[in-house]
Amino acid sequence: MNIFEAPENSTVLVIAENPYLQDMMMWRLEKEEFTFFAAYNSIDGLERAKAMNPGVIVLDINMSKNDGWDALISLKTHPQLSGIPLILFSMIDDNNQQYIFGTAEYFEKPVDRRRIISVLKNYSNEGNDNNVLIIEDDPDQIELLKHSLKPNGFILEEAENGEKALEQISKKKPDLILLDLMMPVMDGFEFLERLRSKTEWESIPVILISAKKLSTDDYYRLNNNIINILEGRFKKRDDLIGNIIGYIKETLFKTKLTR
Repeated sequence: MNIFEAPENSTVLVIAENPYLQDMMMWRLEKEEFTFFAAYNSIDGLERAKAMNPGVIVLDINMSKNDGWDALISLKTHPQLSGIPLILFSMIDDNNQQYIFGTAEYFEKPVDRRRIISVLKNYSNEGNDNNVLIIEDDPDQIELLKHSLKPNGFILEEAENGEKALEQISKKKPDLILLDLMMPVMDGFEFLERLRSKTEWESIPVILISAKKLSTDDYYRLNNNIINILEGRFKKRDDLIGNIIGYIKETLFKTKLTR
């Protein structure tokens, strides 16, 4: 793979209903020596994911009949599959054929320390400060996260609710946010809506932490607010696919290093 050394698990599962896009992804991924599998709906995608345990899953979040969101919910709440890196993409403007791609991460309390460290390392900037803002009203949970993350080189700040967090972000933009959804004053749902309403903040990765299991309604309420936009918007499908493949390489390489 030229300068990219294939990880042990270089299998990529693409869940998308568009056959042309699947063909394009297959051609590009197999050219890069990845093992490619396709699924055209959420049910097939979940079954294939359980059967093959892929290294990365790529998901079209805006498939018809909310099927993309059904797939996201199933993948992120399944104990075997929740730790698989998941790359989301979406057409955001039918008229101009504009696309975005990104990721979504969700943890139930109590947080799995090893998994959250692994996920945060996927977002970390090597050689740079990695400032993480913890938005959480539970002091015990804050101390647990600090104890887990500080030894791994993360610089931590905290806010006890969404309102205070927005004030802090306006003064200093974090590299990543850990967000508890259930908080007083301003909960995580409202915080995300406010955060994503500002262009300069829309690319900040947000990892959700919640003591409650997210329902289908919760996911639909979160909607695109939980997609952490990685590389902005694309007007050409080839540009989108190229960036997705670049992020697949980066994700698999970092996953390999942390194992």
